[in-house]
Amino acid sequence: MDNAQDMIYRMSLPDGLYEYVSPASTNLFGYTPEEFIQKPILIKKAIHQDWQKYFEDQWVALLAGDMPPLYEYQIVHGKTGETRWLHQRNVLVKNEAGQPVAIEGIVTDITDRRQNEEALRQSESNLSSLINNRNESIWSVDRDFNYLIFNDYFQEDYFKTFKEELRKGLNALDIISPELRAFWEPKYKSALKGNRVVFEFQNESEGELHHFEITLNPTFIDNEVTGVSGISMEITDRKQAEDSLRESEERFRNIVTSAPIGIFIYDLKDDGKLTFIDSNQAASSILGVDCSKFVGMTIEEAFPPLTETEIPDIYREVAATGKIWQTEQVSYKHEEIEGAYQVTAFRGATNRAVIMFQDITLRKQAEDELLEKSANMSAIIENTADSIWTINRSYEVVYMNSVWEAAFFASFGIHIEPGHVVLDKLPDALRPIWKERYDRALANERFDIIEEIPLDTGSVHVEVAFNPIVVNNSVVGVSVFGRDVTERKEAEKKRLLMEQELLQTQKLESLGVLAGGIAHDFNNILMGILGYADLALSEMDPYETSREYVKGINDSARQAADLVKQMLAYSGKGKFSLEPINLNHLIEDTVQMLTISISKNVVLKFNYSSEPGFLEGDPSQLRQIIMNLVINASEAIGKRSGVIAVTTGSMYCDKEYIDSTGFETQVSHKERIAEGMYLFLEISDTGIGMKKSTLDRLFEPFYTTKYTGRGLGLSAVLGIVRGHHGMIKIYSEEGKGTSFKVLFPLYGGDDGQKAPTETTGVIDDGWQGEGTFLIADDEEAVRTVGKHMLKKLGFEVLTADDGRIAVELFKKHAKDIVGVLLDLTMPHKDGAQVFQEIRQIKPDVKVILSSGYNEQDATQQFVGKGLAGFIQKPYVSRDLVKKIKEIMRPGNKD
Repeated sequence: MDNAQDMIYRMSLPDGLYEYVSPASTNLFGYTPEEFIQKPILIKKAIHQDWQKYFEDQWVALLAGDMPPLYEYQIVHGKTGETRWLHQRNVLVKNEAGQPVAIEGIVTDITDRRQNEEALRQSESNLSSLINNRNESIWSVDRDFNYLIFNDYFQEDYFKTFKEELRKGLNALDIISPELRAFWEPKYKSALKGNRVVFEFQNESEGELHHFEITLNPTFIDNEVTGVSGISMEITDRKQAEDSLRESEERFRNIVTSAPIGIFIYDLKDDGKLTFIDSNQAASSILGVDCSKFVGMTIEEAFPPLTETEIPDIYREVAATGKIWQTEQVSYKHEEIEGAYQVTAFRGATNRAVIMFQDITLRKQAEDELLEKSANMSAIIENTADSIWTINRSYEVVYMNSVWEAAFFASFGIHIEPGHVVLDKLPDALRPIWKERYDRALANERFDIIEEIPLDTGSVHVEVAFNPIVVNNSVVGVSVFGRDVTERKEAEKKRLLMEQELLQTQKLESLGVLAGGIAHDFNNILMGILGYADLALSEMDPYETSREYVKGINDSARQAADLVKQMLAYSGKGKFSLEPINLNHLIEDTVQMLTISISKNVVLKFNYSSEPGFLEGDPSQLRQIIMNLVINASEAIGKRSGVIAVTTGSMYCDKEYIDSTGFETQVSHKERIAEGMYLFLEISDTGIGMKKSTLDRLFEPFYTTKYTGRGLGLSAVLGIVRGHHGMIKIYSEEGKGTSFKVLFPLYGGDDGQKAPTETTGVIDDGWQGEGTFLIADDEEAVRTVGKHMLKKLGFEVLTADDGRIAVELFKKHAKDIVGVLLDLTMPHKDGAQVFQEIRQIKPDVKVILSSGYNEQDATQQFVGKGLAGFIQKPYVSRDLVKKIKEIMRPGNKD
């Protein structure tokens, strides 16, 4: 048994476990005997899906001991995936008590047998179809000339000329006259000798002479001629055409040349190509092109649109057989040629097709207009894309077009036809709904509805119009028109979504502009508060009681300044000091701050990229992103235990991924975010997650789900990311946490090593300046504070509250002025205009620009023009002193 090609098995009952499986299982099923014994269910896994139900029924019967003795089914081989046919024979084994205890069986591969049987059936079917669908007479006779096979055409068209009933066994030579027998018999005998015999034959029937082309072929079985098969094709038309052509070739040429209808002539080559060889003048006039340019081209090259039609093959058949072909209309449109043409094709000579055509465009237009006015309504309805049906007062279908059943009832697996009661065919849930609608229409009410129909491939929206059918002032039925409006509904949905996105973009852009403007003005105010407080502290005794109050003012003002920085960050105008940054190192430097900022029951996990990744950015701003997102994640987890995962890495972002973030819409990007390599920081938490309404407003300034007074953190993150040309992708699900993925363009400069940061402190080395400083600023507090600060450094100070006065003062004191502290925005003349004029007066004067906007935006107009430095408002004495020393100390270079 182990060497048998068939699989032999024994299965215990009733548990259905295999006790023995022969090694042939590996070849038949792709599973070893051990696999079958360990997992009996593998037999079900192998069954082809078309035979699953059948096999399950047999399996149930098998386990119950009531199994069929044998059956056949298909499987899918477990290793090769090929489909096989198997034959299974079963024997029920019973114990002494007569109870079923096991099944023994043999499984045989019958794939080859089934394939051969199917091939034989298909061959017989194809042969029968081939013979009976030919427009030629086909027959065969045995060696005694008795008919064996004949097709319908032979019996109805050819054989009727002999006025004899055709039947199997009738002798083909006995039924004809001696003269015809003398003609046919030698040809049959020649074929019986193994020769192929081709000849022409003519026969008179009902006063008409018919011409046939006959081919006799020997029939072989085992290399022995057992009979003759014949094919007869009537060539009467061809013979007549050939005779006519031979008699009047010259006359035909004259007709072709002078005929008012278009004429093309094609030659059929041995390789099957149909080549354009000639045309008349009328053809060029009708088509409006010089047809001589087509000479030498194939029909497909000359008239490309015909390649997709059957016309080239029809013309080839005409050229080869002499068959005449006519058609009422051929529509054609390509380049200069457009119109409708009536065409006749016939064979002008051997392997030559003559095509005659005339332009019927105007006639067809008139006919089409007439057809449009008078055509039967049902034809129009059948060709519409809408579903249309009518019912009578008994809810019976009177008329329906094919679209209705295909679009509506087929979705429920229902077949309906005229005469059926439509309500009986509907699902129970829909029956009362549609009855109410039909009743409204039967009560002479016209109305429309939009119905959503669920399908396996997704729901569709259908607009349905109900109209009463009124005859002699009485409603006799209802006509219903259904139209698929899914695309329209989707378009409306997309339009609304685009409008919402546009409003969101405009809102965020307006808020950004507003935040930037407010922050700028607020910086000027804070400049005064911080400056005065700083000056007061510098003048006060260290042990003076009021010093603590002034220090409190100073601290509060600094907190306000931090808030302004967040507003500037949201507007994308935050201060950036760009440098290459190793993202992993930046996070490591921030770990201690993160640890003390989050809940004690939250675990921080860091998953750093194995490859160092660098971006170009401002470290302090990027730290703000990390802190904001980690603190938000901690608050989302709350008092529960949870995990915050901080992950870094790099990835390629294509257009599809960038669009999926929705970031361009959030921040109202004027330019597209570029595709390329991005460095990412992903912060995920196991918190409560967010619902969609929260996600939609997440980055709005002062929107918060926490207590009042919060809400600028994520807005600032948005602005910082925008300022660094990055993007954010967010995934959140209620109850399952949130993930923020922040992506920055991967830095492609040097190795990204950060230069040592200079100390923020200022060493009092006793340095004093000389000369006069001009302060030009429209804020009095800024001028006053700056004046006191500069005087402490030893400078004489002049002040101007607008740009025009600043220029006048500079002209007057140019020889004494060594430096200018210049505001960017002032009345009459702005900072850029003032800078240009004073540099023309004194090119070497040191100008320090001061603004509430960030350095990148503020100094954009001054690039390459010799600006000595920049200081951002609000600043304190230490900041100004440091900047002045950097610029004014002897030995400093611009």
